Amino acid sequence: MNYSVIVVTFNRLDLLKTCLEQISRQTLPFAHTIVVDNCSTDGTAAFLAEYTQNRPDILSLKTEENIGGAGGFAFGAAWVPEDSDYVLFIDDDAILDERFLEEIDKEIEPGVKTYTGSVYTDGQIHTSHRRRLTNRTLLTMQEVPADAYAAPFFMCDIGSFCGMLVACDLIRQIGLPAAEYFSQLDDVEYSLRVLSYSRIKNVNAAVIDHRANINAPQKLNWRAFYSYRNWIDVGEKYSSHPAVFLLYRRLFHVLGSLYYRFLGIVRHDAYYTACARLHKNAWRDGIRHNYGISQTYRPGAPLP
Repeated sequence: MNYSVIVVTFNRLDLLKTCLEQISRQTLPFAHTIVVDNCSTDGTAAFLAEYTQNRPDILSLKTEENIGGAGGFAFGAAWVPEDSDYVLFIDDDAILDERFLEEIDKEIEPGVKTYTGSVYTDGQIHTSHRRRLTNRTLLTMQEVPADAYAAPFFMCDIGSFCGMLVACDLIRQIGLPAAEYFSQLDDVEYSLRVLSYSRIKNVNAAVIDHRANINAPQKLNWRAFYSYRNWIDVGEKYSSHPAVFLLYRRLFHVLGSLYYRFLGIVRHDAYYTACARLHKNAWRDGIRHNYGISQTYRPGAPLP
C-alpha cells in the first residue's frame, strides 16, 4: 500500500518544519510528500528548495498567488503520483504522531474509503473535527463526543482536512476538493461527497497534535464570510430539501444582520455594523455563486 501526504502551508515556516519532521519520522513511511506553498513570503520557498534537494519522495509546489486552503488542497491533489493508493490532507499546523500512519494502516478495510485520526489541541481531544449529521435538510451536525475516542475506532459523517486520508480511486471518482471555496467548508463539502460512497472511519490511536489557538476570542472575522458564503453552495448540493435549507439560511442572515446592526447603534461600535454587512454580503455572494477570494474579505484583513 502506497500512501501520499499533501501539506498546504502559508507563512508558517516554523510550523512547516515541525510538520515535515514528523512526517519523516513515521514508523510506516509515506511514499510521497507534496508540499503546496501558498505563495508564502516568509522564506518558505528558500527552505523548501534546500529541504527537497536529493529527496525524490518530496515534491514542492509554489502557487503564483494565495489560493486559500481549499485551492491548495485541490492543487496538491492534482499532483499525487499515480502509484498512490491513499492520500492524506493536512495543513502545516497538523503535527502527526510518529505512529499515525501505522495506526491507520492497521484499520484499513474493504468498503471504507476514507479515514481520519484523533485531533488533540493543548493535550485535549478537539471534538469539532469529527461530526455526525443530525438533520439532512438543514445539514445540522453534532460533534462526536470525547468518550467515543475510548474505542479503537468510530464512524462519522464529517471530517476536517486536519488528517483526512482518502482512497485515490475514490478521488478519481468524485473529483478534487472545491478550489473555488478558497477557505472554509471545503472539507465539509468533500466529506458530503465522500458520504455517497463511504462513511469516514476515525482511528482513535492515530493522533494529530493540532497547533491551533482555540482559545482566541470568538469574534466574526474574514473566515466567517467564507464559511457563511460557502454554506449556501453546500446546502444547494447536499441538503435533502435545498429550498428549505436556503430559507433557513436566509432567515439566519437576515436576523444576524439585524442583530449586529442593533448592537452597532446601541454600542456605537463600527465593528458590529461591519458584522451586519458581512451577513448581507455572504448571502449575496453565496446565492449569486460568487466564489473564489473576495477582494472585500481578504485573509487577515479587518472587517470593512
